[in-house]
Amino acid sequence: MGLSPLTVHVVSWHVSIVIFLVVSAGACPVALAAVGLQVTPPIVIGGRFSAIDPEESEITVGSTELRILSTEEDWRLYVTVLEPLRRVSDGLELPVQRFHALFPDLPNELLNFQPHKLLEKAAAPIWYVKEQDWQTFQEALQDYLEETDPPGTYRTYLRFELTNTQDVPLTEPVEISVEFDLLHGATVEFLTSEIVVEVGYEDSDQGHGESYLIPVLVRANTSWELRLRGTEDYINGESGQIPLEMLSARVEPDPEAEWQALLIGFEPLSLIGLAVASGTEPLPFTITEATIPLQFAGDVPSTIHSGSYETDVEVNVQIPEGGGAR
Repeated sequence: MGLSPLTVHVVSWHVSIVIFLVVSAGACPVALAAVGLQVTPPIVIGGRFSAIDPEESEITVGSTELRILSTEEDWRLYVTVLEPLRRVSDGLELPVQRFHALFPDLPNELLNFQPHKLLEKAAAPIWYVKEQDWQTFQEALQDYLEETDPPGTYRTYLRFELTNTQDVPLTEPVEISVEFDLLHGATVEFLTSEIVVEVGYEDSDQGHGESYLIPVLVRANTSWELRLRGTEDYINGESGQIPLEMLSARVEPDPEAEWQALLIGFEPLSLIGLAVASGTEPLPFTITEATIPLQFAGDVPSTIHSGSYETDVEVNVQIPEGGGAR
């Protein structure tokens, strides 16, 4: 009887083993040490300020939120002003010394661009949160700025550093920017409350009279143009009305002045207005103070009844778009 060959089949099986770890009710997982530093938003907007005319200032509402976490180590938070307030366009700096005079209680470290300890707290398992309203900074900035400060956008940077009580850093520092706009500005005012023009005829059908020179003061930190206009089509009086164009104005030129006369000869007034004089932006940390001598004249035909006639005239100073050249 013959023997049959034996064939052996080896079959491989792959079995997945799932291990379930069950934590009993009395066990607690081990917590890891955690640290964190957050400063939001990454920019402080100071607003738009006018040192020449503070009523034109526009304050930006907002706040900066500081969030600090250190679960294992007591901590300190330092803040450093990294550089002076510089104009973005050309790097021109506002003087730091003025801060010393205005704010004697301000920490010297901040004024000397060195780290200043802002906070020191014990370790805690939750975030420490501090919110700083921008209003205090903005009020101090309005006090700090002077009329002669050159207009433009200014910026500096703050660095926040979180350390332990031995001043060893716990996290990477956080930097934010601080910026504000110093507006191009100008003011104007008549240095008299009344302008008198006496018109005489002297056996003529056309009367003529001129006022004294009337000073108008312009103060500006930028390029400017002075304009003059009437406020009504007619000049009213007890005996009737006179058309506005019968009243004219001119500027007395001054070749030594730092402004340019644009209305040298008498020109009739209108509601649209006349360009009177102009000036260029002053040098940094100076201001324009220009006294413009205006003169008014009346040319009235004899057909107009004699008497007293009154009207209002208005001067305003216009600033070119974008301000001065700087």
